[in-house]
Amino acid sequence: MRRSRFSEEQIILVLKEHEAGIKTAEVCRKHGISDATLYKWKAKYGGMTASETARLRTLEDENRRLAILPRREGVRMNLKKVYRLYREERLVVRRRGGRKRALDTRAPAAIPQGANQRWSPSTWCRMP
Repeated sequence: MRRSRFSEEQIILVLKEHEAGIKTAEVCRKHGISDATLYKWKAKYGGMTASETARLRTLEDENRRLAILPRREGVRMNLKKVYRLYREERLVVRRRGGRKRALDTRAPAAIPQGANQRWSPSTWCRMP
């Protein structure tokens, strides 16, 4: 994975500038980042201090190590086992959203009874 051009401390400084009241576009232009990147950082690091980001980094490293250990021993981890282990340790796993389903049933398309009764975009550009 590609490393960021900014360290966690630099990211926090950028976010503090934004929180101080400087406009989003100005902060992004000053540091050469997109507004999407700024909001992504805000979601991950918003309201954190430098010491908390160091703790976050150590936790991420520990999680990475814990995920590698069972693979080295040949143990396959399925989702149920992961959730069980997390529940035993009283940790929270962020669940991904499921499939989006329609809230109600759709009405079937009307069957045309005669010629030229079907509506389509091709009728927009009829030639006279």
